[in-house]
Formats: sequence, structure tokens, C-alpha cells
Amino acid sequence: MLTNHRCEPSSVAILGRSRAGRALFAALIQAGSPVSLIPARRTLRSSSLPRPLVSAEVLVLALPDRFLSMAAAEIARRIPGARASVLHLSGALDHTVLLPFVPTGRSVASCHPIQTLRGETDAGSLFSGVTFGIEGQPPARRRAAALVRRLGGVSATVAPGTKALYHLAASLASNATVALAGLAEDLLRQTGFSQGSARRALAPLMRRSLENALEAGPRRALTGPVARGDLATLKRHRDALSAADPALVPLLDALVHLQRRLLEKGP
Repeated sequence: MLTNHRCEPSSVAILGRSRAGRALFAALIQAGSPVSLIPARRTLRSSSLPRPLVSAEVLVLALPDRFLSMAAAEIARRIPGARASVLHLSGALDHTVLLPFVPTGRSVASCHPIQTLRGETDAGSLFSGVTFGIEGQPPARRRAAALVRRLGGVSATVAPGTKALYHLAASLASNATVALAGLAEDLLRQTGFSQGSARRALAPLMRRSLENALEAGPRRALTGPVARGDLATLKRHRDALSAADPALVPLLDALVHLQRRLLEKGP
């Protein structure tokens, strides 16, 4: 974490009313930071750029990945030179998508919160304690870290060339976990549970398992037939899934393999 408060931007402009853009805007407002939220489509179609976008010390592009390259090239072509920084919030793309800004005198970086955003209203605590993966040019990285500190978050440096792997880790922790929860719910419903009773049954198990993995580490938290070496139960699981949904058997085999690898790592 940076401690040099001189790095903290005096003004921030967020281009794009995406979920991430709106969340960041609300959190910065609550933190007392001067910030503007600028509609991207209207701005890109306009003949002139809004003053807050041009004068901000930090410009944040809160746009879908597929639009970042086009928007960066278009805005950089029209924006005057300045000693400011440009950030984007994408988890999968690195800072190079913003390189059109460099000839204008701006440094660039990516700054991605490892947090799921689902339209929460408590903006003040949304990013508190959340880690932001930051990579890019040093001046922009320092500005990004100052912004994260303002939000109550934690900065972590992402090694060059590893942004896709970084985003995969975050996606597995979030989206893959949700998908597995959905699969467990579906299988339980096939045994006679209602949707509501299946979720109520699985919730304590999933919460305790995740808490154990985060507190003691994944290997120590692992229980069940793989951890016990119970081959008979594993075969029954595989046979049952083969009858219920054979397309998912390779997924089960991969998950069993991952659990065995986890055990082989040692303490």
C-alpha cells in the first residue's frame, strides 16, 4: 500500500455507466472524492469532450472489454496533452489496450477489483478490504494505488504478461463456485428436494467449507471421499452422475483429479 498522499488524485472522471463504473462512482462520492460519471456513448458521439474528462487527473474507462480499444483510440485522438493517468477496470485485459494515450503525455494502467458487483447499494463498504490487481506504467500504478487506498481497498501488483491468468483465478473463485452451487442444487432436487430446501441444505455446508479453505488453506479444509481415499464411494458418485447427466462425468473426473493434486501438495 502506498503512503504518499500526494499521489491521491484531486479529480477523477469515470467514462461509462457500467455496473463497475456506477459502483466506483458511488464509492468515491461516499469517500468524499471529486468525481464525475460520464456517459460513454454520448461522449464518443459528441463533437467535443466533456470538460471533466479532459481536466481530470485520473480518467477511468469503465467499459466492456470489447469497446476498450476503440474508445481509447478515439478519446486519445481528441484529448489534449496532459500529465494525467488513464485506468481501465477490466480483469482480463492489461494496460496495453490504453497505449494510444501515451503520446498525449498520459500514463496508463489497469486497476481491477477482485469483487463481484451485483448492484449493491452500500457503496461505502463495497470495496472495503477488497484487493485490486494493478499493472501498467509506474505513474499510473501509483495513482491507481492511491485511488484504491481512498476506497479502503488493498493494492496488489499483477506481474507483466499474466493478466489473463490473474482473471482466470478470480473467475474460478467466483463464477465457477456459483456454477458448482447450481449443479449441486440441481442434483439435490433430483432426490426430492424443492429449490428452497436444497439451497437451505447446502448453504451451511458451502459457507463452512469456504471459510475453512480461506482460514486454514484448501488442503486442510478438504474432506469427503477423495480425502479419505474412499474409492467405492467415488465410483458410486460417478455411476450416479453418469445416469443423471453423462455429459458432466468429465467435470466430475477433473474435480476429483484436482482434489487429489491438492492432497499431494502436502501441508
